[in-house]
This record gives sequence, structure tokens and C-alpha cells, in this order.
Amino acid sequence: LKKKPFYLEKEAINWVSATLSSMTPKEKIGQLLVLNCLHSDEHKLKELLSFKPGAIHRSGILKQTELRKTVKYAAAFTEIPLLFSGDLEHGIMNPFNDDLMYQNHLGTAATGDPLFAEYMGTVTAKLGKSYGFNWSFTPDVDIILNFRSSITGTRTFGSNPDTILSMASAYIRGMKSAGMA
Repeated sequence: LKKKPFYLEKEAINWVSATLSSMTPKEKIGQLLVLNCLHSDEHKLKELLSFKPGAIHRSGILKQTELRKTVKYAAAFTEIPLLFSGDLEHGIMNPFNDDLMYQNHLGTAATGDPLFAEYMGTVTAKLGKSYGFNWSFTPDVDIILNFRSSITGTRTFGSNPDTILSMASAYIRGMKSAGMA
């Protein structure tokens, strides 16, 4: 745990060892789960957290206050820090509608400059962290084969694999520079 990819110090390694040794097999299995959460109801959230998951994936669009409230509640309910993941993107599935409307991936790719994708990743990560997210399931690296697709559409960097690779790599650099997994 001292080496790549964790780089933990002795105190952190001791915490990991003590925590792991105190867990039941069911709790260890729970840490492997990423449970999808579509609501902000505390009763339903408490039921979800009873599985002691390693992560909560927030899907759908919630108002800013609801999203922050549920993240705070879930974090307070667990003994082991949770990963909070989401599809942190801009456009129709934008979880940040209350705070920021930003260009979608396809529009960013249209600039032809990966620097814009890197900046987009940085801004998205910083905003996501302010909501409590620490893990993003973006960028979408699908290839648009059907421009009428309602699934890929503007959520991707286009139909050219080289453009997608260039833009996605830059976006990920931006996210990582802001501390987002």
C-alpha cells in the first residue's frame, strides 16, 4: 500500500488493516458494490446504505440542495468513506443544471482543440467535488455511428476515433488535475 497506486503512509495503512480485519464477509462484499441511487428520500437512502456499499452512483437530475443533502446524509451514515460517482457531463443529463450550463462533449470536440476538453474536465471535476462527487463515469467515449442516436448523440466527442481519443485523454487530464477519479 506504500507503492503505486495508493502511496499510503503508515497511519493510513494501519487504518486500512484495522478496518479490514474488523469487517464481516458481508461487509467486505458490500464494499465491492456500486449502488445506483435515483432519489433523495432519506428512508430509501438508509435502506440502500444498509448494504454498506463501497460507492453510491447518483443517476438522474436532482436539484442542487437535494443532491448535496443526500450526499451529506450518506457520508454521515457510513463508517467507511464512500465513493460518490456520477455521470458528470453537460447537456441533457447535466447534474449541475442549478449551477452551470456548459458546452456538451460534441460541441467541445468541434473546436478541434484538446485544451478546451481539458478545461472542461477541470471545471466539471471542481463542480462535481463541490457536490460531493469523487468519481466520474465520464467522458463518454462512444463513437457516433448513427447521428440520430438518442443514447450517444452530443454526449460523445464524435465519430472520429482519433478525435475521441485526443479529447477524452485531455478531459481525463483535466479531471485528474482537479482530484477527480
